[in-house]
Amino acid sequence: MDMQAFDADLLGLRLKLWDVPGAGTEKFPADKYIKDMGLRYFDGLVILTGDRWTESDVQLFQTSRRFRIPCYIVRTKMDIAIESNEADNDAT
Repeated sequence: MDMQAFDADLLGLRLKLWDVPGAGTEKFPADKYIKDMGLRYFDGLVILTGDRWTESDVQLFQTSRRFRIPCYIVRTKMDIAIESNEADNDAT
């Protein structure tokens, strides 16, 4: 997957949002991810995670903090996590 840019308008503010490949793979190792993707030059990062918080997520977050890049974490699929937890613990 390559980086892909999307133009967006938020209350009259023109933005460019970038979709970048996930970190922590052989092709995109987490330890060089911010440098290789050029993320130091972004105005902010949004980390999307649909499952557990991984070591790659932690590295990306810590590196973003070191470079003072604002970083927001979004946990997706929470409905599935809640349902699974309820089923595992026999809760209703």
